Amino acid sequence: MPTTTITESTFAAAILGARTDSAGVAATDMTAEEARLIFSILTGSGYLSPSNSFVVAAQASPNMTVKVGSGTAKADHYVVAGTVAGQENYIVRLDVASQNITISAADASQTRTDEIYLVVYDNAYDTTSRVLPRFGYRKGDLGGANPGADSTWKASVLLARITVAAGVT
Repeated sequence: MPTTTITESTFAAAILGARTDSAGVAATDMTAEEARLIFSILTGSGYLSPSNSFVVAAQASPNMTVKVGSGTAKADHYVVAGTVAGQENYIVRLDVASQNITISAADASQTRTDEIYLVVYDNAYDTTSRVLPRFGYRKGDLGGANPGADSTWKASVLLARITVAAGVT
């Protein structure tokens, strides 16, 4: 069965009428009217800017890690759609230049497929206590199918699918 790992980073998330930082504290640099206007324009999930927002790239050092982000702080913006009726969309901004995510060690003899997600927790629609974007890493089963999003995530978007070959370090 696939396993899930959550990676904390520094984000900002805007939702209809409100915006919070990574600590769940209200941020005031966007008015509710601006948020409503942006929301009315956006109808689905995807990057806003730049075109390499939330890009996932393998790294040589440290081993078995990927880097997520364009490399410029507060530049990556993504719209994450909720899946629950009435949940709507979230505008997520990565406040750091990039974030490293550790990939689980490879099996000695079998390949597997892992996935990296951008996830928004929202206590109005799930069991968390606040609105908070995070990175979700799903380790797949050996020789199995793609792991897919965690069933507890009510707003998530797949950023990358990673093939972990047998014996890689």
